Amino acid sequence: MPGRISWRIISGPLITLNNGFHEVIVVEAKKPTGRAPTEHKWNGVRQQLQKDNMLAFRKRLGNIHTMYGVAAVGSRARFYVLFMNQNVLVSDTEEGILANDEVVDLCDDEQNIHLLLEAKLARINNRQNNN
Repeated sequence: MPGRISWRIISGPLITLNNGFHEVIVVEAKKPTGRAPTEHKWNGVRQQLQKDNMLAFRKRLGNIHTMYGVAAVGSRARFYVLFMNQNVLVSDTEEGILANDEVVDLCDDEQNIHLLLEAKLARINNRQNNN
């Protein structure tokens, strides 16, 4: 589909099963709009992240861990979590870093995004995302 950009971020050999890598942080990104994204646009990107990416990975690889997702429109992003044994993304929060349904700017909020991803990486490496 023209204008669609999708990619996966896998931060090294964090989780292996049968000597394979598994998606832990998944990104769905859309080209920028001329104005701030509407709730309708955010819902569409979130649904695509959930259905086409995260649930598809889970179906293929099994329900082996909690997964984290990023829905981005242009330079703005929202963070989500798909808990193990759940099928619906929920807004991700991190005390002192990210509030519920907060929209972050990929440039202006670079430090908080870095802290958030480091917190996720620590949970993954310590196998604290197996719930």
